Amino acid sequence: DKEGLIATLRTVTNSIKGAVFYGSAPAATTSTDLGDMVLVSSFDAGNWTGDLRAITKTSNGTWQQTVWKASEHVPATRSVWTTTAGGQMTAYTTDTLAGDNYLCKPIGDIINSTPLVVGTPPFFYTFDDYGGFKRRFITTPRERMAYVGSNDGLLHAFRLEDGSEKWAFLPRSLHERLNLAATGETYNPCSGAYCHQPTLDGSPTVADVYANATKKWRTML
Repeated sequence: DKEGLIATLRTVTNSIKGAVFYGSAPAATTSTDLGDMVLVSSFDAGNWTGDLRAITKTSNGTWQQTVWKASEHVPATRSVWTTTAGGQMTAYTTDTLAGDNYLCKPIGDIINSTPLVVGTPPFFYTFDDYGGFKRRFITTPRERMAYVGSNDGLLHAFRLEDGSEKWAFLPRSLHERLNLAATGETYNPCSGAYCHQPTLDGSPTVADVYANATKKWRTML
């Protein structure tokens, strides 16, 4: 059953985090319970790649049926962004950083980041017309998205419907670390000599925030 699946995932996660991990078998690390579906993130220590899977029940009631795997739905032309020194959004391309190995993996390893799903505003605030803000998205639902951080330095945004990547974001604070790839193969995430390091390994959070009387309510990740 679902509770058993989640309990097993936690046991596996604790075993992995409590020991040095060798081998190349993908290992589940974190999960998110959506009621009729579970999102399971994983990593492969053989090449330090990661994946996000949506799992539901099979016809016999076991939680084993894969709805989608995000690694199979990474677009050929990706929408990846970062910021300039002045804080302006800009596309992350092969020319952004001189030393990094640009997007050499579809998805980096996901070890500690728990997937977060954002859809219709879920809160019940009774001030500043939050109800009106919420009704907008009940009338015209916004696309449900799953967000997760991975150790390629990217925050990934996946469509919950099919697991396709809609966009990804590289924080500017990681530019210097990714550029270390030019200094030696141990810093090159796609080299066999790579010595793994965490980059964007935390879990995203979300809130509905009242900015001011002009901007009013918005959902902030």
